Amino acid sequence: MSVAGSKVKLSTAIRDLRIRWDQTREGWKDAASESIEADYIAPFEREVRTAIKAMETMTEVMIAIRKDCSEDHQ
Repeated sequence: MSVAGSKVKLSTAIRDLRIRWDQTREGWKDAASESIEADYIAPFEREVRTAIKAMETMTEVMIAIRKDCSEDHQ
């Protein structure tokens, strides 16, 4: 799978997680749910956003490398 394809899958998964977690929180509003949000969900979302940004950078670098390599061969 390409980096771009992996990025799409990861973006979709984190979006789905957020939707389902928000649905769960509609009926579960107590200290335990707030703790899970603060200790697990929010940090995980930040880490995934960081990974997605890194994947975008990797894609840009790979495009540049392909371009540079193809120019060398022409």
